Parts: sequence; C-alpha cells; structure tokens
Amino acid sequence: MSYIEEAHGLERELREQLRGRRVVLEIGVDAALHERVTAALEPVIRYMSPASVMKSFPALIATYFTGHAIYHYSGGLWDKIDIDGIDNSWGPRFRRATETLGLETLDDLVANEVAHPWVPRMVAHGGIPSYCVHDLFELIFHDIKYTDNAVDMLARWRSRSSTFTNTDVPVRRFFLYGGDLAVDFLDRCLDLLRHEVLTGEIADPAAVGLPPYVVVAYRNLEREDGKRRAAASRATPSVARPRIELDAWSSEGPVVVLPAVADSGVWTIEGDGLDRVATSARDDQRVALRPAVQWEIGLYQDGTHREWTFAGTGDGNRLCCVAHGRLGG
Repeated sequence: MSYIEEAHGLERELREQLRGRRVVLEIGVDAALHERVTAALEPVIRYMSPASVMKSFPALIATYFTGHAIYHYSGGLWDKIDIDGIDNSWGPRFRRATETLGLETLDDLVANEVAHPWVPRMVAHGGIPSYCVHDLFELIFHDIKYTDNAVDMLARWRSRSSTFTNTDVPVRRFFLYGGDLAVDFLDRCLDLLRHEVLTGEIADPAAVGLPPYVVVAYRNLEREDGKRRAAASRATPSVARPRIELDAWSSEGPVVVLPAVADSGVWTIEGDGLDRVATSARDDQRVALRPAVQWEIGLYQDGTHREWTFAGTGDGNRLCCVAHGRLGG
C-alpha cells in the first residue's frame, strides 16, 4: 500500500470517529494513535503542497497537532514539531481543519484569554497535556478534603480566583472552558483515587476511562506513599450533597436543603452573611437563603471540613428553575 493510500485510509477512519464530536480529545488520542498519525502525515507533508494537504487530510492535521500538544507541550509547542515542513505557519491551518470537521474552533477561549491564536487551541483540543498532569493532581489533593464530588470541586475551583495561581495555564483553561468534558474527566480522576483506597492498587487506565499518561503520572508522583494515599483515603463519598431548591409558587425564595447526616456536626451557610445550623441525624433541613453572588455550604464534623459551592442570585447571576423545583444555572 502506498503512503497516499495509507493516509487516505487513516483519514477516513478519523473522520468517522470525529463525526459529531466537539473536540479531538473525545476520540481518545493515545500514544499509539499519535504515532500512526505522525507516520501517515510525514510523507504527505513531504510530497504534497500545504493547500492539497489541507483539502484532503483535515482529520490528520487536527489529530496530529492535538496529539503533539498532549505528549510534547511544555510551555511551547513549535520547537518540538517532529515533521519536517511543519512550522508555525500551520497554526491557521489547524483552525481551518477543525472548522472543516465541524469541531470547536475555540474562538471564545482565544478572545477571552487574550491568548496566542494557535497553540492554545491545539492544547485545548487535547484536554490536559502530559506535562501538566502533576498540577492537576496537586489541585485535587488540595481540595479533596472539602468534597469528593467532581461538580462541587469544579464549582469550588471556578469560584476562587486564587485556585489556579500556581497551576499550568492549560489546566486552568480546560476546567474553565471544558464544560461537561471537564466534569467527566475530573470525575474519572477521582475514581482513580477511590480505586486505590478501596483496593490498595492503582487502576488500569481502561478501568477508569483515563488516558494511560494520566495514570502513569499519578503513579509517579513525588511523595506518592504520603500525599497520594492521604488524598485517596479521603476520596470515598460519605455525605449526601446539599441542594438548592426554588418553589416557583412560594414567596420565600431559594432554600438550601441540608441532608441528614449520621454523625453530629455543624452546617455553615455563607453568602451575604454567615449562618450555622446543627446537623440532624433523622431529617433533611430547609434553610432560606439570602441573595448573594454565590453560596458556600460547609459541613464540620469531628475535625473534618467538607464544602460545596453554588452560584447565587446576586450581581446579575441568572436563576434557572429545573425539574422538581431544583436550582440550576
């Protein structure tokens, strides 16, 4: 089979996988696929004009740059390109390739972040690069003492401007702009910790649905027998999540429903002021909320502290009622 036939075959395969996707990350760009794409694209770049490559192989282009960002980004990208003939003039072609394939062009990310126009798009299409995984787990280890729920942890990160101060930029951008993909990815990382504490072993990547490089990075973390295991020991769920409800036919406004908990403790409700409520072992408790930009619900029990963050009703935050009168944003 000639190089052009191999390239067309892989192009068809990738287009089928990318159909209906938002970002390249969703097809699972493992190291083996990246090597296949690189091998198929290299002779195409050598013997065909850039315009012809763009016309015939947009999926190869999009997947190559995404894979390269995953495995070779380290604050920059162009100096590590391993195909002769590709340089930073290919940045606009990556965007055109994603547009051709119906993928996200990520124009909002570039505009909102006042970012470089090309590399951030490539990195974002891959999620979190291998180079940045250590920072991801540092964030998780820091905040798992407050919550083991991915939605709550992500809400906590997004509500605090200091969260990503010492974190690699791709991690911050992924969790700010990644939507449901970011929640799912974080939840799988938490599953990785839970699996270790429950079994004493680190899960196989396929078992938790994570790329192998993420699991390898987790296994190789410094102080793994201390920090990692201490974090994992806190990753098993034990308390039901508080929820915020709004009765459309009531004048009392939003309320927080504090679930019954077995052990005695104190709930804290912080928004426009601070309220404390003793826990109940038998009944859920409903507490009216004052308008605020956000509400932070805390639970203190026997020296432990857990925390949940909810978007509030102040400063133009939009209130949205969903099924059963529960609150969404």
